[in-house]
Amino acid sequence: MGNEPDFSKPDWLLQTESILDAMNEGVAVLEAGRVLFVNEALLRMTGFQPQEMIGRASTDFFAPEDLPFIQQQIEQRQRNGHIRFEYDLRGKSGARVPAIISSRTFHTAEQRQFAIVTCADIREQKSAEARLRQAILQLQESEARKDAMLRSALDCIITIDHHGKIIEFNPAAEKTFGYERGQVLGAELAATIVPPALREAHRRGMAHYLATGQGPVLGRRIQITGMRADGSEFPVELAIVPIHLGEHPIFTAYLRDITEPTRAEKELREAKEAAEAANQAKTELLAELKARHDELAVTLQQLQIIQNKLEAENARKARELEEARRLQLALLPRTIPKLPYLEIGVFMQTATEVGGDYYDFNVNSGAERLSLPPKACSKLWWMNRRRRES
Repeated sequence: MGNEPDFSKPDWLLQTESILDAMNEGVAVLEAGRVLFVNEALLRMTGFQPQEMIGRASTDFFAPEDLPFIQQQIEQRQRNGHIRFEYDLRGKSGARVPAIISSRTFHTAEQRQFAIVTCADIREQKSAEARLRQAILQLQESEARKDAMLRSALDCIITIDHHGKIIEFNPAAEKTFGYERGQVLGAELAATIVPPALREAHRRGMAHYLATGQGPVLGRRIQITGMRADGSEFPVELAIVPIHLGEHPIFTAYLRDITEPTRAEKELREAKEAAEAANQAKTELLAELKARHDELAVTLQQLQIIQNKLEAENARKARELEEARRLQLALLPRTIPKLPYLEIGVFMQTATEVGGDYYDFNVNSGAERLSLPPKACSKLWWMNRRRRES
């Protein structure tokens, strides 16, 4: 280190310079507020050369705006004999170096008062603290996001440790299972939401995974039965994910109440079966109706054939009857005989095409007699009787 001619170093400083230079912390020796000695570590921290610091007032190396604070520290050192505070040293380039400054005063037999100042460079510490703060902030943000996700999740999210104890129970799980979070934290999962009939299987599955690292239900979505706080059981969809954070794993289960979907699926299945049965009945009915339609078609065809035959027969009979009617009319007398003693009038109308009364005249001119068929005679007698009576 350089010796300034205006400053005399005490013997104790000359004897300890090499020791002070070997220290990792910055060291300065002051007398009456002026710099008497600086070690290599402090020169590296500040970027000054020895001649730029020796002999100058210690306050020259503090920012002007910080001098009131520094003066308070000096006064406190004078009262108490020592001080310790954190401060950003100002380097030669203007850069600030965070440091822990400790200072202690003492007097020699020659009544000289010295102050030894040590400056511990805490840049790495500050950097580590900044990283730690950032990590804490990120952790807090992560926890806040996780908490928000847990609270807003529609699915039940339940986390257990390797002992099967519940360490997380989100609001959806509270609503679904009927427990408050505080009731179940630290409780065994198997004793809370697992039905009695499945508890031993659950415990065996946990023990098997911890022993072998294998779990047939892990990482899969399965349907099982859950149990509410009131003991009622209901179907749930479950997926379990193991999480390895330390020596022992934890397990997060995602559950969803599928009572309504299961009921809806059952109703849909029943409705489908009913629709299929109705469709089958419809098919059978249509088949039966078609068979009957086919039978009716055959019957109608047969009736049509019979009708055609009857119409043909009726047509034949009509022709024959018309022919018989003409023949019958042709047999009747075309003229009525005129007799002086008898007025004759005739009329004939058949009941159908043929048949009815038949008449004819047989006139004997010599005897002037009229012969009629027996039926005509009876009618003529009846007519004459009516005439006489009238």
